[in-house]
Amino acid sequence: MKSATDAVVTVLLFARDRPHFLPHTLRSVALQTERRWRLVLSDNSSDPACARANAEMTRQFAAAHPHHEVAYVRRSGKLTVMGHFQAALQEVETPFVAVHNDDDIWMPHHLEQALAWLEGGEDRGMTASDAVIIDVDGHEKGQFLNWVLAPREDAWWQWIAIWLSTYPSHYGNWPGFVLRTPLIRQLPHIDNKLTDAAAIIWCALQGYRIKGFDVPSYYYRIHNLSVTKTGTHLLIEKHRLILWLAKHHFLRLTRLYGPFPLLTLKAALALRLKYKRALA
Repeated sequence: MKSATDAVVTVLLFARDRPHFLPHTLRSVALQTERRWRLVLSDNSSDPACARANAEMTRQFAAAHPHHEVAYVRRSGKLTVMGHFQAALQEVETPFVAVHNDDDIWMPHHLEQALAWLEGGEDRGMTASDAVIIDVDGHEKGQFLNWVLAPREDAWWQWIAIWLSTYPSHYGNWPGFVLRTPLIRQLPHIDNKLTDAAAIIWCALQGYRIKGFDVPSYYYRIHNLSVTKTGTHLLIEKHRLILWLAKHHFLRLTRLYGPFPLLTLKAALALRLKYKRALA
């Protein structure tokens, strides 16, 4: 018998036009050693055929796991990354939320290690973990994302410095994040594609502790249907996010991270001069 009251973490699984990857992703949820989960598959597919396939696989998954609450929610197919995330958050009633993508694969310990830390104190806001890179067929490429670069747990503000200076962003991909729900609900709607960077900086700005696991807990798939962008697209979004943060949190960020005014100036000049043609 399923019981929503038994769940402490909602798995928000974001899908879009990639049903051929979904069975592997769903299986990775089923194999979690932490069993107190419920699943919401939020489908922003633009292709109705892909949406139908996703819906049927979710139905079959629910039937195979009757002790867990499983829901499928069809979206418009036109939501931005941030818009999709904030719409899906409305489906979350548990204390914690874990973000998953339809093309990535969690390792079995992913949720267990995150909740073991998060449940240790109300000041613990989120966890982030590294990943092993796999190719389109699921073969390991012998590489890691190495995007966590975790500081000491007591130096929560250093997450701001890490994400502002090096920007280890994967264009809004969050499959390594598990978050405290009331905290992430407060994240403003930011018109920016680097929602992963925005989320971790936001949590640090609120004074919550963040735990980085540098031992991988998921597989990050590289393929030609990914929303991840590199090069000019990534850099433009980086500068736009810095300017948004400067507009809303300039004084606090300057106190926490001394070089922030210089970063703000560089971002403004880059968008006005270097990327003027790309933005036209």
